[in-house]
Amino acid sequence: MCGVFYVDDDTMREIEKIARKIDQKSAATGDVHPSHPALILRAAHGKMVSEVLKWGYEAYWKKTLIFNARSETVQERPMFRRDFEERRCLIPAGKFYEWKQDGTKQKKKYEFFTPDKILYLAGIYHKDPEGDRFTILTREGGR
Repeated sequence: MCGVFYVDDDTMREIEKIARKIDQKSAATGDVHPSHPALILRAAHGKMVSEVLKWGYEAYWKKTLIFNARSETVQERPMFRRDFEERRCLIPAGKFYEWKQDGTKQKKKYEFFTPDKILYLAGIYHKDPEGDRFTILTREGGR
Protein backbone atom coordinates (compact mmCIF):
# COMPACT_ATOMS: atom_id res chain seq x y z
CA MET A 1 0.00 0.00 0.00
CA CYS A 2 1.11 3.51 -0.67
CA GLY A 3 0.97 5.41 2.62
CA VAL A 4 3.29 8.31 1.76
CA PHE A 5 4.52 9.81 -1.50
CA TYR A 6 6.99 12.60 -2.24
CA VAL A 7 6.89 15.76 -4.37
CA ASP A 8 9.96 17.98 -4.66
CA ASP A 9 10.61 21.27 -6.45
CA ASP A 10 11.90 19.53 -9.62
CA THR A 11 8.77 17.41 -9.75
CA MET A 12 6.58 20.46 -9.23
CA ARG A 13 8.34 22.39 -12.05
CA GLU A 14 7.73 19.48 -14.43
CA ILE A 15 4.09 19.34 -13.38
CA GLU A 16 3.74 23.05 -14.13
CA LYS A 17 4.77 22.36 -17.73
CA ILE A 18 2.04 19.75 -18.01
CA ALA A 19 -0.80 21.34 -16.10
CA ARG A 20 0.01 25.05 -16.65
CA LYS A 21 -1.83 26.41 -13.62
CA ILE A 22 -0.96 25.04 -10.24
CA ASP A 23 -1.68 26.61 -6.90
CA GLN A 24 1.59 25.49 -5.37
CA LYS A 25 0.82 27.23 -2.08
CA SER A 26 -2.06 24.92 -1.28
CA ALA A 27 -0.51 21.64 -2.51
CA ALA A 28 1.79 19.84 -0.09
CA THR A 29 5.42 19.23 -1.01
CA GLY A 30 7.91 16.90 0.62
CA ASP A 31 6.40 13.77 2.16
CA VAL A 32 2.67 13.89 1.49
CA HIS A 33 0.54 11.96 3.98
CA PRO A 34 -3.17 11.09 4.01
CA SER A 35 -5.34 14.16 4.78
CA HIS A 36 -2.79 16.50 3.15
CA PRO A 37 -3.79 18.55 0.11
CA ALA A 38 -2.04 17.28 -3.01
CA LEU A 39 -2.03 17.96 -6.71
CA ILE A 40 -3.97 15.67 -9.03
CA LEU A 41 -4.26 15.73 -12.82
CA ARG A 42 -7.53 14.83 -14.54
CA ALA A 43 -9.24 15.20 -17.88
CA ALA A 44 -11.89 17.88 -18.32
CA HIS A 45 -13.47 18.72 -21.68
CA GLY A 46 -10.63 17.07 -23.58
CA LYS A 47 -7.85 18.87 -21.69
CA MET A 48 -5.59 18.01 -18.77
CA VAL A 49 -6.38 20.12 -15.70
CA SER A 50 -4.83 20.23 -12.28
CA GLU A 51 -6.57 20.46 -8.93
CA VAL A 52 -5.55 20.35 -5.31
CA LEU A 53 -7.59 17.78 -3.37
CA LYS A 54 -7.26 16.18 0.04
CA TRP A 55 -5.83 12.67 0.08
CA GLY A 56 -8.19 10.11 1.57
CA TYR A 57 -11.88 9.29 1.47
CA GLU A 58 -13.86 9.72 4.65
CA ALA A 59 -16.01 6.81 5.76
CA TYR A 60 -18.60 7.09 8.50
CA TRP A 61 -17.73 3.62 9.86
CA LYS A 62 -13.97 4.26 10.20
CA LYS A 63 -12.00 6.69 12.31
CA THR A 64 -9.19 6.78 9.76
CA LEU A 65 -9.17 7.88 6.13
CA ILE A 66 -9.32 5.39 3.30
CA PHE A 67 -6.29 6.48 1.29
CA ASN A 68 -5.79 3.43 -0.96
CA ALA A 69 -8.16 1.31 -3.04
CA ARG A 70 -7.18 -2.07 -4.44
CA SER A 71 -7.31 -2.01 -8.25
CA GLU A 72 -8.28 -5.69 -8.30
CA THR A 73 -11.54 -5.02 -6.42
CA VAL A 74 -12.28 -1.32 -6.97
CA GLN A 75 -15.20 -2.06 -9.32
CA GLU A 76 -16.78 -4.40 -6.76
CA ARG A 77 -16.79 -1.85 -3.91
CA PRO A 78 -19.82 0.47 -3.81
CA MET A 79 -17.68 3.22 -2.26
CA PHE A 80 -15.31 3.30 -5.25
CA ARG A 81 -17.28 1.91 -8.22
CA ARG A 82 -18.74 5.14 -9.61
CA ASP A 83 -15.56 7.12 -9.06
CA PHE A 84 -13.56 4.44 -10.88
CA GLU A 85 -15.98 4.57 -13.81
CA GLU A 86 -16.26 8.38 -14.01
CA ARG A 87 -13.51 10.12 -12.02
CA ARG A 88 -10.03 8.80 -12.67
CA CYS A 89 -6.93 10.88 -12.06
CA LEU A 90 -3.15 10.85 -11.91
CA ILE A 91 -1.14 11.86 -8.87
CA PRO A 92 2.35 13.11 -9.82
CA ALA A 93 5.11 12.17 -7.39
CA GLY A 94 8.88 12.12 -7.25
CA LYS A 95 8.80 8.81 -5.36
CA PHE A 96 6.61 6.68 -3.12
CA TYR A 97 7.28 4.49 -0.14
CA GLU A 98 6.34 0.99 0.95
CA TRP A 99 6.98 -0.66 4.31
CA LYS A 100 7.70 -4.32 5.00
CA GLN A 101 8.12 -6.26 8.23
CA ASP A 102 11.77 -7.15 8.73
CA GLY A 103 11.24 -9.93 11.27
CA THR A 104 11.32 -7.57 14.24
CA LYS A 105 8.75 -5.11 15.52
CA GLN A 106 10.22 -2.55 13.12
CA LYS A 107 9.04 -2.03 9.56
CA LYS A 108 11.64 -1.34 6.89
CA LYS A 109 10.95 1.57 4.55
CA TYR A 110 11.61 1.18 0.81
CA GLU A 111 11.69 4.06 -1.70
CA PHE A 112 10.51 3.61 -5.28
CA PHE A 113 11.59 6.22 -7.84
CA THR A 114 13.09 6.76 -11.26
CA PRO A 115 15.93 9.32 -11.22
CA ASP A 116 15.02 12.62 -12.91
CA LYS A 117 11.52 11.42 -13.85
CA ILE A 118 8.06 11.89 -12.45
CA LEU A 119 6.00 8.92 -11.36
CA TYR A 120 2.27 9.11 -12.02
CA LEU A 121 0.24 7.18 -9.47
CA ALA A 122 -3.19 6.02 -10.61
CA GLY A 123 -6.08 7.36 -8.60
CA ILE A 124 -9.76 8.13 -8.40
CA TYR A 125 -11.45 11.15 -6.88
CA HIS A 126 -14.73 11.67 -5.08
CA LYS A 127 -17.06 14.64 -5.21
CA ASP A 128 -17.77 15.77 -1.66
CA PRO A 129 -19.73 18.85 -0.48
CA GLU A 130 -16.99 19.56 2.08
CA GLY A 131 -14.22 19.34 -0.52
CA ASP A 132 -13.33 16.77 -3.14
CA ARG A 133 -10.95 13.96 -2.15
CA PHE A 134 -8.82 11.36 -3.91
CA THR A 135 -7.45 7.92 -3.20
CA ILE A 136 -4.57 6.06 -4.81
CA LEU A 137 -5.12 2.76 -6.63
CA THR A 138 -2.78 0.02 -5.46
CA ARG A 139 -2.33 -3.65 -6.20
CA GLU A 140 -0.88 -6.65 -4.49
CA GLY A 141 2.93 -6.51 -4.58
CA GLY A 142 5.05 -8.70 -6.79
CA ARG A 143 2.71 -8.73 -9.77
